[in-house]
Amino acid sequence: MQENISKHEPQANCEVINNDVRNIIWCILAGVTFAIIGIMIMVYRMDEQEHMKTRDVDSIQATRVSENTQQEKYQIRFENQKVCIYLDDEFYDYADIEVDNLPKDLYDKLEDGIGLSDEQELYEFLQTYSS
Repeated sequence: MQENISKHEPQANCEVINNDVRNIIWCILAGVTFAIIGIMIMVYRMDEQEHMKTRDVDSIQATRVSENTQQEKYQIRFENQKVCIYLDDEFYDYADIEVDNLPKDLYDKLEDGIGLSDEQELYEFLQTYSS
C-alpha cells in the first residue's frame, strides 16, 4: 500500500510544478500584453501632439492670411541656430524653443518667418513650442 502512495507523489509534484510554470507563463504574457498596449497608447498620444502642433501653426498662418488688414506686430524667425522674436521689425528677444524637436514644416516656416498680430498670438505660439 505504501508503494502505491509513493508512486503517485512524484506525479503530484510534477502537476504542481506544471501549474506553477503555467501561472508564470500567463503572468509574463499578461505583462508583455500590457506593456505593448502602453507603448501603443504612448505612440498614439505623441502622434496626436505632433498633429496638434502642426494644426496650431496652420491656424496661425490662416489667421495671418485672413487678416491682411491687421499689421503683423511680431515676427518669429530662425536665425543663426536660434529662434528670434522681432517686434515691429526690431530684435526683441530669443525664444526658448529647441529647434531639433520642431516638425519639419514649422522649421521651414520659421526660416521664412511667422508673423503674429498681437501679444496673445505670440504667447500662444511660445506656450505651444517652448521647451
